[in-house]
Amino acid sequence: AKSAILCVHGLGLDNQAFTAFGHEMASRGYAVYAMDVRGFGAWLTTPGQEELRLQEAINDIGSILGLVGDRHPNTPVFILGESMGGAIALRAGARYFKEINGVISSVPSAERFQSKKMGLSVAVHFLKNPNKPFNVGEMVQKKATAITENREAWNQDLKAKMEMSPKELMRFAIFMRETKRQCDQIHLPVFFVQGLKDRLVKPRGTYELFEAIAGQDKDLFIVGSEEHLI
Repeated sequence: AKSAILCVHGLGLDNQAFTAFGHEMASRGYAVYAMDVRGFGAWLTTPGQEELRLQEAINDIGSILGLVGDRHPNTPVFILGESMGGAIALRAGARYFKEINGVISSVPSAERFQSKKMGLSVAVHFLKNPNKPFNVGEMVQKKATAITENREAWNQDLKAKMEMSPKELMRFAIFMRETKRQCDQIHLPVFFVQGLKDRLVKPRGTYELFEAIAGQDKDLFIVGSEEHLI
């Protein structure tokens, strides 16, 4: 392989989100892996593992990198993440800088459109029952993509997680906002991607993360015609 790429999905999705990307990159000579973040995908069928656990997901990346290194010795390894996965990828870059060669982070902004409205909804559900999941997937899906094919694939994905508890969403929001503080520990090459037609997160948040990266080997690629799911 030219290099190995470990992909990390966004909120509500799972590793199948990278199926088309994986096939395309494999045809170009790259080894592509995609994981399920704790609380998503295959974890939903594991008793006691249904909740979002972001710190454990970062630990999982360390284990996966070990397996990738065994399969592809002396091969460059990159972590690619989208949205929530983009923030996870950045954190992994700060932690596993000896095991990887760079990070690709797409739309990792913590600044969300209509964040006050979403925050109020979470607060109301929290007061009712902080551990009871409610449907947030439909709202995220509508904002993430206007492409019918993408929405249909999302709806047909049996591993997609459409419901989350107020506690999970609060942990998610804190995780996303705290990611910026770890960017000053990243000295690896980092490539950011942001679409200007993004209706879910504000591009400004991605720009701020880009500026916060300590290393100088960094690039920001802005795609004027693209939305959230690039």
